[in-house]
Amino acid sequence: MGTLTLRRAPQKGGRFGNFYKETSSIDFLLKLDSGNRSYTRKAWPQFCSHQRCHKFFKGKGDCNEVPKLELDFLIMGRNLILLILFGLLLSMTQESQASSSSDSLLRKVEFTEEVDHLVTLHQENREQLRSLGLENPSLILGLMGPRFFDPEAWSQAQQKELHPGNIYKPVTTWAHWVRTEMKMEEVASANRKAGAIAIIDRNWLKNLYADAMGISIEKVEFRKEDILGLALVTRNRLSAEEFGAVQNSKIDSSGSLRFFPTRCDADFPTGVHHFREISSEQLKALILPEDSSVLQGQLEHNAVCGFFLYPEVEEVEKLLDQWILDFNKAVSENYFEDPYIQATRLARALVIIHPFPDGNGRLSRFIQDYLLLSKGLPPPIFTDMNKDFIRTPEQWAQEMKAGSFRYLQIQKNCLDQWSHLAAILAKGESLSYECSALDLKKLVPRTSQLPGGRQY
Repeated sequence: MGTLTLRRAPQKGGRFGNFYKETSSIDFLLKLDSGNRSYTRKAWPQFCSHQRCHKFFKGKGDCNEVPKLELDFLIMGRNLILLILFGLLLSMTQESQASSSSDSLLRKVEFTEEVDHLVTLHQENREQLRSLGLENPSLILGLMGPRFFDPEAWSQAQQKELHPGNIYKPVTTWAHWVRTEMKMEEVASANRKAGAIAIIDRNWLKNLYADAMGISIEKVEFRKEDILGLALVTRNRLSAEEFGAVQNSKIDSSGSLRFFPTRCDADFPTGVHHFREISSEQLKALILPEDSSVLQGQLEHNAVCGFFLYPEVEEVEKLLDQWILDFNKAVSENYFEDPYIQATRLARALVIIHPFPDGNGRLSRFIQDYLLLSKGLPPPIFTDMNKDFIRTPEQWAQEMKAGSFRYLQIQKNCLDQWSHLAAILAKGESLSYECSALDLKKLVPRTSQLPGGRQY
């Protein structure tokens, strides 16, 4: 076999004048040394056949001994085999895609059926409660209290059968929460009938906050101080998995919640909440570096402690405006997204921003309930609402869905009690604490015995 050499020749015309786009003005003289044959562009087809032979045998055969017709058949046979193999590969790919698409469709159908089932149960229970004399089926103590009180506070209220207004101070706090939730339900009901969730703006959010806090809209201000979130120091010890979830708590493309690990016996001054209440030197002394042996020991023993640092004051309004854009995009362009994933993402992002001095947690729960109720779903009752940041978004969405089932279970239990109200009263008994009806006119700590037992 010879070697292929190229040398530039004088420019000539010919029927292959533009066979190379980038060298259309150059004529080549191609010479195969072994065959002592020269191919000008006039003999180009003959050279092409010879060159194809070299490519086919890849230097393992003598192209001078292969007749042109036989060479063409060899190449055609190879191309046919490649074409068949390509067809088989394409068919397998399409089958795989079809199978994947089918699985995805099946999961979507199952998800839709599950959500539809929750919606149906919620609405059926509400209608039955309404037929038993509850004008607003949401105004049941067990359906409202555990959604706004810490588990410990709610458990204490149940044991002592306290009026909810006596749990937090001032006593009107409970009334503001319940009335705001009723307003949210009213707007959500209109959304559900319209089959769309209305978009919002800053004023909408400020009005919601004003209602929840029981203040006028004129008094609503964004926070003006950097805030530390100390709940994890005082209430929880995180496992390694929970620590990982905290570190990855983010706002959609806007920022993240910063978490700093500390010793679990860290001596935070009582009442510390704002930066102004603790010096930077004190903070630095408490924070454990990533390579700290103490932190590694905490991770090994699944007992990590620390505190949050919310976004700086200067970032709040910019992040809030972005959150509003994300919210409006979610409810318009992504209306059919998994409602629990959507509610988790938006509620967590709002808490991370922490736009107001206080009440950001309850504000996020109003938003969460608003999104779910707008689609007919029951609002969730969490076992511990303070664990939202120590779960991944997917885990918290599952917890939120489980919370909707808890709501339905309490709703069903109370429906059974109200269905047998006459028998309960005949025994000289009353409805259980959690199934007591709420009276919007008597939300402050003042009770009165009415037919059906206590009514708050």
